[in-house]
Amino acid sequence: LRAIVTHVTSPSIAIESIVGGISFQKQDRILKQHKPDIIVATPGRLWEFIQAGHEHLISMPRTLVGVVFDEADRLVESQHFVELGSILKFLRDKRPEDMKRQTFVFSATLTFVHNNAMLPGSNSKKLMKNLSNGKKMDIISKLGKFAFITRCLLRDMLGLSAKAKVVDLSSSEFTENQKNSSTERQQQSGEAPKTGVLLPSSLSEYRLICQDQVDKDALLVWLLMAARLTNPGRALIFINSKSGARRLSGVLRQCPEISSKLGLLHADMMQKQRLRSLERFQASEEAVILATDVAARGLDFASCPVSWVIHFDIPRTAETYIHRSGRTARANRPGRSVVLIAPGDIVHWRKLAKNLRHLPIDKGIPDLPDLLEPLPTVEDLNRFRSITHLMRQMDEIQHSASKKDADRDWLVRTAREADVDIDSDLGISSDDEEGGPKRKPAKQIAAKSLNSLKHELSSLLHSWKQSTNRKEKKNQKLFYRSKKCFISQDFTA
Repeated sequence: LRAIVTHVTSPSIAIESIVGGISFQKQDRILKQHKPDIIVATPGRLWEFIQAGHEHLISMPRTLVGVVFDEADRLVESQHFVELGSILKFLRDKRPEDMKRQTFVFSATLTFVHNNAMLPGSNSKKLMKNLSNGKKMDIISKLGKFAFITRCLLRDMLGLSAKAKVVDLSSSEFTENQKNSSTERQQQSGEAPKTGVLLPSSLSEYRLICQDQVDKDALLVWLLMAARLTNPGRALIFINSKSGARRLSGVLRQCPEISSKLGLLHADMMQKQRLRSLERFQASEEAVILATDVAARGLDFASCPVSWVIHFDIPRTAETYIHRSGRTARANRPGRSVVLIAPGDIVHWRKLAKNLRHLPIDKGIPDLPDLLEPLPTVEDLNRFRSITHLMRQMDEIQHSASKKDADRDWLVRTAREADVDIDSDLGISSDDEEGGPKRKPAKQIAAKSLNSLKHELSSLLHSWKQSTNRKEKKNQKLFYRSKKCFISQDFTA
């Protein structure tokens, strides 16, 4: 927004953001000093300022001409629902009777699964009753039903009138007339609209079948180390859970080729930690970030485009797949979306592909095609499986040693506070309790095993680099030879 308003010379437009996780006092000073014309805010922090009686925000409804709800379907989640309702009530109650205000609602998937829910005048109670047919639902159906209900709540909360305009840019399959004729039928039946999804033309989608979870780790390491040699760029890896992100982070950090470029992003991190991870990600063109779906929306890497989006875990919903993939191929730049599919994921993925509609149901999406050539040979895959096996072993040893040290420290500290003696059978001497000579921590004991594994890992990485260099030299020779042959033929002609 600031980049756009630089082209407006008169009057000047001030823009500020207020979000949680940053000092309330600092944002308070900024609002008082600049008195912004446009405020970009999260519901929680905005309501906090309104409750505090901030002068600029209290007077806002009298002059407010437009309200924009971005990622609107996320705003009605449980943690934001109360604040959003309170903000809307505040804006309605304080608005002058003769003043008109325009409301905009945006989301990439707002009309995707159940677009009827946002249509003014649709009977939300009847539609929800039609959805509740008493049959056993799988997780995709449950999540789709939940998404529909949240859209109904959002529409009712915003009070959309019969004159509201609904502009759906997510469909690539139906014309407007076809869509209008099908909408009435879908409203009566409560079925999901059979519409395709319009994704960027510069986005290339692939799948990669894995034999098991261990194989999935190995193929991810291959993607990060080998595939990015021919198609370099930043990589954003999505995992469904925070525990899964921490586990994978521990494994990848064992590889020196990846660890220096690796970042982590999930909901349990403080705001400053998240910003630091994003800054490191932006600083290097070879950066990798492991993220939960907290990073699936709202991140626009304008100055540092993301080349790879890797779905390490299958997205829970088709909407999540769209938002994840939307982190790359922005502003007509090329991007790749790769889904890693283990045998246990296949049924889930087929249902997801069916909802997406633009993907063939029988095959999902194509395997890695010519774009990522050369594809890994059997020798390469075996080498990366060995590399990943060592990385997993090293992570397990470190994790086990850290847990033992933490348990031991907790036991000693608790015993000291309770003034009790620790049984010698637990392997903790009285010296540990009294501050005398202490036993070596588990990390030091495990260091010998780790050093041996590190040496073995280093040898495997060195062997892979040599093999890669030989292949590159061979390809260069073939290229120059073919070029020389072409030139000689040209002269002969």
